[in-house]
Amino acid sequence: MTELLRTNATDPRVLVIDDDDDLRALVVRVVEQTGYAVDSASDGQAGLERLAEQTYDVIVCDLRMPRMDGVVFYREVERRDPAVARRVVLMTAHLKAEEYMDFLRGVRARVLNKPFTLDEFRSTLARMVGPHR
Repeated sequence: MTELLRTNATDPRVLVIDDDDDLRALVVRVVEQTGYAVDSASDGQAGLERLAEQTYDVIVCDLRMPRMDGVVFYREVERRDPAVARRVVLMTAHLKAEEYMDFLRGVRARVLNKPFTLDEFRSTLARMVGPHR
C-alpha cells in the first residue's frame, strides 16, 4: 500500500517506509498533521520505487522488514546518492540487536529507537527539514 497525501507544492516531502501497517499509518498521520506532504511504502523495495519517482526532504525507514530491510535500503540509497542517504531517519526496536549494531555505528543517519514519543518524532522531522508553518 502506498499513499500520496499532498498538502501544498512547497511543503517538505516525507517518505515513510515500514512493514507494520498500523505504525506506518500512525506515522503518516503525524507527518500529515505536521503539515508535510507524505508518501508511504511497505518495504525497502517499494521505497526505492518511490524514490525513483519523487524527491524527498526526509525518508523515515524501519530497519527490520521483509523483502528488503532498512539496511539494504540504506546501502542502496547511499550507493546511488550519498546526499539522499543523509536525509534518512532509521526507526528500530532492535537498537542493540547484534545484526544491526555494526551497521548503526557506521552510518550517519539519525536513529529513532522504538518506542519513541510523538514529540521525539516531530522534533527529528523539524531538525531534518527546518522550521515549517
